[in-house]
Amino acid sequence: MGGGGLSREDAQRRAVAEFGEVREIARGYQAELGLAQGRRTALLVCAVLAPQHLVWDFAWHSVAAGRADPGSEQAAPGYAFMAQSVEWLGGVAIVGALLAALACGIGLRYLGDLHALTRAIGVFGFAVSVCFVLFGLALTVLSPVGLLSVAGLPWLTAFLMIPLAAVALSARRCLATA
Repeated sequence: MGGGGLSREDAQRRAVAEFGEVREIARGYQAELGLAQGRRTALLVCAVLAPQHLVWDFAWHSVAAGRADPGSEQAAPGYAFMAQSVEWLGGVAIVGALLAALACGIGLRYLGDLHALTRAIGVFGFAVSVCFVLFGLALTVLSPVGLLSVAGLPWLTAFLMIPLAAVALSARRCLATA
């Protein structure tokens, strides 16, 4: 062996003595990987939900600006209540995601089962994805914009469904690492 290093067998024995058997350290390593995925999922939830209010306002105003009388069509009954509910739930989801990201960093010293945290973030990511896609569909159907207009289903797909599909994929990875 050149360079004055340890032989392979001696290096392996030393590594096991310093760090422990692979079985001992694998669970901790897996927990770290899960926390990193949980943090990514939580931050992705924030990145997708935070701009949604601006995105939908832009869509609404761009379609309304193209009409001769933007106020001529009114939203279906219940639209305003659902829109307010979505805004409130979006705020709650963003705060929850920020707390989850914080727990994956600073809070991990104080938390016991890190796999449970990763699992909870995965379930949270799936719940956010499903709920907001359903709410987005309902709001699009109830709005005067119309489902098949430019600001309807195509806008919903591009700016809500595809980003939330990325959140769901990240949530799936959380559950796989947990």
